[in-house]
Amino acid sequence: MGAVNSAPITQGENMEYWKHPSQGRVQSFDGEFEKHPEKKEELESQGWFRIKGRDDWSAFKAKKSYKKKKKK
Repeated sequence: MGAVNSAPITQGENMEYWKHPSQGRVQSFDGEFEKHPEKKEELESQGWFRIKGRDDWSAFKAKKSYKKKKKK
């Protein structure tokens, strides 16, 4: 079983969890990508992918916004 990041668990609004597939590590970030978007690109280039949560390792999918169609 892979090692899990031992950082304190905080539940901020902007909390993002990322997992490395071969290392089994989970890393959490609290709003860092708003200030430093290059960090997100660096993680993705190293094979990390975003997951739903520390206990839910399924892939994160952003919510799509749908526009209402105008009635004719």
